This record gives sequence, C-alpha cells and structure tokens, in this order.
Amino acid sequence: MEATRIAIERDYNRQFDLDVIEDLPRDGRFPITFELPHEHRQGEPVPMHMRCQVILDSSGGGGFLDTDMDLWKSLDSLELPDPRRIETPSRN
Repeated sequence: MEATRIAIERDYNRQFDLDVIEDLPRDGRFPITFELPHEHRQGEPVPMHMRCQVILDSSGGGGFLDTDMDLWKSLDSLELPDPRRIETPSRN
C-alpha cells in the first residue's frame, strides 16, 4: 500500500490502482519476481528508483510498480517465508 501511494504521489510510470491494493489481504505475501533500477518519470530524468514486477494473487496475476530506493532497501530487513512451507493452491 505504501509503495503504491509513493508511486502515485511521485507520478512514477508504473503504479497499482489503490482500489485493487486496498482489497488485498493485509497479512499476504506479494513476491517481487523482477527488479530494475530506473531513473525516468514520464520520459524525464528523476532520482533513481526501483521498477518491480509484483505477483498479487495465487494465479500469478500482478504487474509492475515503481518505488523509491529507501522503501526498496527496507525490504532486506523483512523476514522471508521458507519456500518449502508455502502451500500450493489446490486446483479444482
């Protein structure tokens, strides 16, 4: 939620819709599967920020989000789940 608000406030090229983000579970995990340092906004140079591909649901849906470097660096301090303990969604 914080990353989305920053992206909107700074008018970064890649943003999520706040209405969609507000409906996500607060205790969910949303993996970043790709990141790229980025230094442009609407074609103009700006301070470096990080472009991330984020998975938002169990079917692999998501998108790209630009976020500032301070927030990006703070992700290193988060405790990551053990991938061996993540349950795979059942398929009907």
